[in-house]
Amino acid sequence: MKKIMFLAIFLIGLGSCQKEDLSPTNKQDVVVDQISSSSMDTMEYPPQYKATTMTEYAVTPRFGRPSSTSYFFKVYDLSGTFAVSVKLYNKATGTITYLPMVRTGTYWTLSTLLANNGWYEYRYVYTISHTNISNTTYAPLCNTRNTFSPSGISSISWPFGADGSSWNNRTVYVNGMSQTWRGGEETKGTPYHYGYGWNEGTHTGYTERYSDDWNRGIGSQDLGAILRSPLDGYIYAYGTYATSLGLSKYVSIVQEASDGQLYRFYIGHLQSYPSNIYIGKYVRAGIDQMGTLGSSGASSPHAHTSLRKITNGDNASVKFYFTAN
Repeated sequence: MKKIMFLAIFLIGLGSCQKEDLSPTNKQDVVVDQISSSSMDTMEYPPQYKATTMTEYAVTPRFGRPSSTSYFFKVYDLSGTFAVSVKLYNKATGTITYLPMVRTGTYWTLSTLLANNGWYEYRYVYTISHTNISNTTYAPLCNTRNTFSPSGISSISWPFGADGSSWNNRTVYVNGMSQTWRGGEETKGTPYHYGYGWNEGTHTGYTERYSDDWNRGIGSQDLGAILRSPLDGYIYAYGTYATSLGLSKYVSIVQEASDGQLYRFYIGHLQSYPSNIYIGKYVRAGIDQMGTLGSSGASSPHAHTSLRKITNGDNASVKFYFTAN
């Protein structure tokens, strides 16, 4: 119960963040500062800029469609004495961007397209000084690369081959030898089918039928390979679970879709997971490590992956493909 309550606190601002710069529509009006994240909380606004007539509205929508969502910002300001901007903090890159708002009647408004994937905190600030109107940090804005589907096939943009290489360049060289990352589902019916795909082997039942095994060939070539998170979200659980071959180390991450559905990505048979891991920790897709590939609770090294719906107590296995690029 404590884990569930703790998770609920952290699940307000899940989303997808890639390490990319912001690309709003009004590029000529953008001012970008490279500021540490701590400065978001240390800036004080001087008395001459204090306003008592302002009402700050939450932005809509909070979660975006992949790379194509227009966000609307709004502040009520009866006096209109000082111009207002939106301050965006990119949690992946540390970049702060200021977007000037437009005065319309008694409101400051801004409609802008965030063209790149990202995970941003935002605040309303005074344009001339960049000082905060309030000390509130709002729930993050999420432009997501992942596309979740409760009934179809979800698209998970893992910067695979698990070592950070792109989807179109999954061939890596280890000790001078070429090795290519392959999934059990995608290699069905081929000579390179070395892992289980959907409804194969141990991948059966309500929670595991759409699981997928990933490795690069046979043997132990991929043992110890770094596995980075394919989701931007929070650590949901980690530890071990029992298999017929022993205890499997695992880590799971939760991300919220635009419709509020929670999805849990799970990876098992790890050799190890990071020493600084903890439940509720925010992790970034393609950046933060989930662990290293191993064979714990398995007969050979591979990454056992699964995607599940967990909202309203559901734990159903969901069809998914990796489509990193």
